[in-house]
Amino acid sequence: MKIYEMKNLIMFLAFSVVIYSVLIVVGDYNKIVDQLELFNLWVIPVVMFFAWLDDFIRFLKWDYFLKKIKVRVKKKISF
Repeated sequence: MKIYEMKNLIMFLAFSVVIYSVLIVVGDYNKIVDQLELFNLWVIPVVMFFAWLDDFIRFLKWDYFLKKIKVRVKKKISF
């Protein structure tokens, strides 16, 4: 992972922690905990799979259009 990517990841994680902390402070902590307990954990891998599938389909379309205009890019770089 490149340094700028790592910086962006760390900034995103820090920002996420700040947002969730503000939501917990502003909102009712007990209600938030109750709702998190009701959350079905099986949803997380399903959502992650569909996010990956979306990226894969977008890559296939991108590859198709690049071939259409006769632009050669290595698949490893393009993906």
